[in-house]
Amino acid sequence: MGESASLLSAIVLVLIGAIMAAKLGDEGGIGGAYALALLLLIGVYSTGFGWSWGPLSWLVPSEIFPLEVRSAGQSVTVASGFVFTILVAQFFLAMLCRMKAGIFFFFAGWIAAMTAFVYLFLPETKRIPIEQIDKVWGEHWFWRRVIGVDSVEEAQATEKLNNTINTEVLISAIMAVKLGEEGELSRAYVLALLLLIGIYSTGFGWSWAR
Repeated sequence: MGESASLLSAIVLVLIGAIMAAKLGDEGGIGGAYALALLLLIGVYSTGFGWSWGPLSWLVPSEIFPLEVRSAGQSVTVASGFVFTILVAQFFLAMLCRMKAGIFFFFAGWIAAMTAFVYLFLPETKRIPIEQIDKVWGEHWFWRRVIGVDSVEEAQATEKLNNTINTEVLISAIMAVKLGEEGELSRAYVLALLLLIGIYSTGFGWSWAR
């Protein structure tokens, strides 16, 4: 959905630029019918941008950073976004005066390039817990070369260790509560404890035992 809306925005910008280049270059003005067509195309462009690049600058950074660098990554992302927004706002009129209709082709080219980058280099993070983001980057065909396989294995070992610790805490809590109140454990709690001990042993075997 996002890639289609982004490509739609690029195509619409090309159409806007083509109409303006043809009509302004040949006639020096735009008729009423072409003006309405341009307004319609600008509305379509705004819709496509709102379905793709508009929210992506806020949505994607909130999902791709591991917990260890999440705050710093979000800060850099927001700051750089505002900086480039200011630059575009300051230079747009000067670029429009010099490039005229070509400015629409300029931005259409950038949208096409950004869409290709997202399609090739941005892994899918849908329904992925933030604790497993390292694993997603480590399995990507390109970024695994950047972060290294050792880093991915270390992150996976840390996750298994955390699961082991959580299981140990849960076992201790059940025994403290039930033995403190009743002095013994019912069959259901005994079975639950056996299951938790099995999970703990598996996690221990995948972390500390190695």
